[in-house]
Amino acid sequence: MEKLFTMKEAREILRVSTKTIQRWDKAGKIRCVRTPGNRRLIPESEILRIIGEIRLPFAQKPEIKLEIEPKISDMKELARAPKAEKPKQEAQRAELPRHVILDAIAPAGLVQRTAFGDLLSAAAVLKNFTPSDLAARARCPESVAIAFCERMSARSFLVSKNGAFELRVEVTR
Repeated sequence: MEKLFTMKEAREILRVSTKTIQRWDKAGKIRCVRTPGNRRLIPESEILRIIGEIRLPFAQKPEIKLEIEPKISDMKELARAPKAEKPKQEAQRAELPRHVILDAIAPAGLVQRTAFGDLLSAAAVLKNFTPSDLAARARCPESVAIAFCERMSARSFLVSKNGAFELRVEVTR
């Protein structure tokens, strides 16, 4: 028999609110099992399906991997990264794990690291964005998105073009 999770367990696993799960159930985006007392229980298969949909953008990788050397001299991972041949007329990107990028921009505390992690995920999906686009995608205040863009630009992970930003690194797991 498949394991069933309570709303509290499901929201902690999926990192969403109870209201979000209720809306998903009402819209038919997630299948819930109802108890005789009309409480929702979420099957393990549904939780795994939702997690797979959330992680799908990170699983997709471009066919061409290009590398540059960002201005981070203290990152051992960058020193070990093999250098690829540089094709002409193509933008070059370094491939870095999320934790290396987050460590480099040095968020102050767990809350800011979590917010920056969400912003990094949104930036990886968008590639080109303004701070307001990024804040809307990551569902965080625009001031946090601006601070994120400033720190990423200082480390050469972002390039500013006419008020918009372009991600210069490929984010990996």
